[in-house]
Amino acid sequence: MITFSSATYLKYNELENSLKNEQRYVTQLFNSHISSAFFQFDTMLGLISYEYFFKDDLKIDVIGKILLSNPLLLGVALFNVDGSLKHSSRNLNSINFPNLRTNKKTGQWFEKTLNQAQMTIGRPYYLPALKKWVIPVRKRVTNIQGQVVGVITSGLDLKTLLVQWDGSKNSKRILQATLDRSFYPVLRTMTPQIDYRETYSTAITPELIKDLKIQLALQKITLEELRKSGGIIQLRTGQERGRYASILFNRKLDVWISATEANSTLKEKMISQTIIYGTFYLLFLVIIFFLFKWIVRIEKTKIAVLTYRAEHDLLTGLYNRSILKI
Repeated sequence: MITFSSATYLKYNELENSLKNEQRYVTQLFNSHISSAFFQFDTMLGLISYEYFFKDDLKIDVIGKILLSNPLLLGVALFNVDGSLKHSSRNLNSINFPNLRTNKKTGQWFEKTLNQAQMTIGRPYYLPALKKWVIPVRKRVTNIQGQVVGVITSGLDLKTLLVQWDGSKNSKRILQATLDRSFYPVLRTMTPQIDYRETYSTAITPELIKDLKIQLALQKITLEELRKSGGIIQLRTGQERGRYASILFNRKLDVWISATEANSTLKEKMISQTIIYGTFYLLFLVIIFFLFKWIVRIEKTKIAVLTYRAEHDLLTGLYNRSILKI
């Protein structure tokens, strides 16, 4: 026989497994969304660079049409391999671009772009000229001989990119894309715009990275192995392991995708389900009570009718002989 405590424990485990499965699914879905979005922009940057460097016939109107058809793409600029500006779209003409190769904030990402074929993603920043927060994306451009001849850079509208996920019903689940190695956030849901500067200017602390490595070690896997496998893993993080987390590494974008949710969410679900089941059980007892009361009333009526018939004459309604003898 299952006791109340064991039944509660089983229900808690059932809810915990359900939460983990849901979190795993959302993490993979968020990863697919991010991959799809950035792949689209990777393709666009490739087409623009082809038009400009191979045909040397890139028209301003072409870039304008591309920007109008893709509201996430805020602007396009082409840079020489030395980091100097070569060309930019009209909406960026008022910006005094620094040398991306020598600038302390952009030098690391510029060098990375020059040394790899895939598109690179940089730390988000605020662009005063457009009054928007921007996720910089860059891709190197090579000529027919395979030589790197420049870098094309663009910016994605951070707020617009997060609209779909910030409208989620679960406001306590945080989805995040984090740059590898430097561990700066690139996308973080449920973050008010007023907190963008603090959120995207702060890397994940070494203490949290250490804690993550410890949790991974308990599951007999290292951060590097997880980085190579691209698989998803679930663990408990935070102080007193008060948060559930699902983590995977996107090798194409060099970003970590994670979903975290407070342990309190599970407790709230447990409480809500207990209230629902308790209400249902109470309602069931009330129905059973009135049902038995109704049955008892019917039985009493039947007994009264049978007693009357046994003691009275059916034609006259007077007491019959059995009663008179008494």
